[in-house]
Amino acid sequence: MLNTLYRVLNTLSVTAWMVVIFVFKARWTLSERVSWWIIGAGIISLTLLAGFASWFLAKFLGKENLAKCRDVEQADSSFLPVYIGYFLVVFSVGNMHQLLVAFVTISIFLFLVQWQYFNITYLFLGYHCYHVTTDSGTKVFIICRKEIRTPDNLTFDNLRRINNTTFIERGT
Repeated sequence: MLNTLYRVLNTLSVTAWMVVIFVFKARWTLSERVSWWIIGAGIISLTLLAGFASWFLAKFLGKENLAKCRDVEQADSSFLPVYIGYFLVVFSVGNMHQLLVAFVTISIFLFLVQWQYFNITYLFLGYHCYHVTTDSGTKVFIICRKEIRTPDNLTFDNLRRINNTTFIERGT
């Protein structure tokens, strides 16, 4: 149940940036009395809140440790093309109905296939993403605040299991 709630909040936090861009692009508003930039600021706040909530919930996921890593590679920049893709979709959307269809479709796909949990909100919190190969040859995805350059003496003592291949480092 907790993992599902985490996945829902994370998915909303990731895909809600499409709505933010649409609101600013279309200067969309609910009424003439409410400016589009207030709506945009509100949606940005809700997007960040969903990201912070998923980050908070991660503290209660199952605990794991990892030691003896063979290889490590930073993965932050590899997700940039994905977000650019979301932005291009939004710029090609002409109205709120099309945005809703794109948002729901992409959200469902992300929820169902989340094999890695990259989230822009985590970057604001100082986290980075890494592909790590353990000594046994297993490749895992780690989200942590450490800046890692080499796998030498690399250990993770406070990991939380998001799924079988994805972990986030959180305190006790």
